[in-house]
Amino acid sequence: MMKQKNYSKAEVSCRLAVSLAEKLPSSRSMEKYSAYKWLGYSLVWQKKSAEAIPVLEKSLTIAKDHLDETNAETGEVYFIIGQANHLLGNIEVAGDFYIKAEKVYRTAFVEIGDTDVDGSELRSPYPRSIKNILEAHLLLLKNAKLNDQASVIEKRLEKAKKEFAKYLID
Repeated sequence: MMKQKNYSKAEVSCRLAVSLAEKLPSSRSMEKYSAYKWLGYSLVWQKKSAEAIPVLEKSLTIAKDHLDETNAETGEVYFIIGQANHLLGNIEVAGDFYIKAEKVYRTAFVEIGDTDVDGSELRSPYPRSIKNILEAHLLLLKNAKLNDQASVIEKRLEKAKKEFAKYLID
């Protein structure tokens, strides 16, 4: 339903998934994390950002023993929380989450490179995520007419495009 962009039906399914996940033993935290994460996403995509933020934060709390600041999954949720705050007009909070998301993705990119033979296949999606985060952050700042801050992010975006050029080929 998410791929078909039927977010209201997805929300119903995700709420059911959360309800079922809550009945699982505490050792099944990643299943709970996933249920909450997808519910949060379905809410953001329906522009129910105020409702989505605590759900997404709960997903991170549930997964804290398994995910940290080196896991792209954490960066992904930070980005969506940033987007939710962006939609609500919480400029500073959104910007903070965009910065956290970018940092996590960059850390994950480096970490995977250290553990994989050359890291390219596993980490190849991360530069695109970093680019998307920077573009969202830039849009946030430009719309808020924070031109000096936007200029800084614009330079980081251009630097990232050069840094990750081989990964950003369409």
